[in-house]
Amino acid sequence: MMESREGLLHALEDEAKRVGRERAEAAGEGKKSPHSDRAIACDAFLTLPEETKATLLARARIRPKQPNISAIEDVLADSLTMVMRDKRARVARQLLKWWNGQVLDLLTKKRQFGIS
Repeated sequence: MMESREGLLHALEDEAKRVGRERAEAAGEGKKSPHSDRAIACDAFLTLPEETKATLLARARIRPKQPNISAIEDVLADSLTMVMRDKRARVARQLLKWWNGQVLDLLTKKRQFGIS
């Protein structure tokens, strides 16, 4: 049974509000606006209806200690021990391109079944 995500929902809302508040304070003081890398996402999250936020979090799978998305290609290449070492990076890149295409096809309904 899935645990309640209510605490996570409140924490995300608090964080999004904090980002907005700090940006507004910086703008009022004529300083450089902080958090430019996530401000749009925070604003978008806050404008979602409560039901949509709850549904979004209920469908999310949270797995701690996962590699940063920018390191996925390197992590994949390191795991390809059956591939010659000098070809691993290229094979990893090709696999990720293929995988991303499969996900995109699924999201745009060009693919009619899930990915296992």
